[in-house]
Amino acid sequence: MSLVDLALLPFRIARSVAEAVVPVGQRPPTPPAELIVVDGMPEGVPPAARRPEPTLPVPAGWPFGEEFPRTCGAARLAGGALFWTDFIYDDYGATGLPVGDLKIQAPPRGTYVYPDGPAAGNGADIFRVAIGLTETHTRWRVDWNTLQDATVPVALFTFDTDRSRSASADWPAGAGVRS
Repeated sequence: MSLVDLALLPFRIARSVAEAVVPVGQRPPTPPAELIVVDGMPEGVPPAARRPEPTLPVPAGWPFGEEFPRTCGAARLAGGALFWTDFIYDDYGATGLPVGDLKIQAPPRGTYVYPDGPAAGNGADIFRVAIGLTETHTRWRVDWNTLQDATVPVALFTFDTDRSRSASADWPAGAGVRS
């Protein structure tokens, strides 16, 4: 640093502080454009967003209605049941060690994936789950988004029935899962 630079340093610092405190030549924000609505939806949505919602199949004997939330990853209580909607086409689970070479614009977040075999490539992804309670029974429902082979998926639920914070335990039915 030269003597001239050293002499000008306080002025340069003062100018930087002044510009930070009092912005020079700030323009007013651009007013928002007029909202254009087509068939009740904002302009530019895909055509599928303007079509009527399709009727999904209902399991025979399911007495609790179809109160599933339309928001992915959300749940609600209605009519004596808990209704939960999963993230659609989310065939990647929790985040663990990175897998593969992810050179795509929107990489999956999770790294637990379906194993090779009949369920590979999102072969049985959960779409919705509901658990209903009557005076004498519970009813459990799992709707699959992708189901390549109905003999492959297993939906297993378990309950921690004590208040201890004991070490993990094996799940029932020989599931090969510990938690």
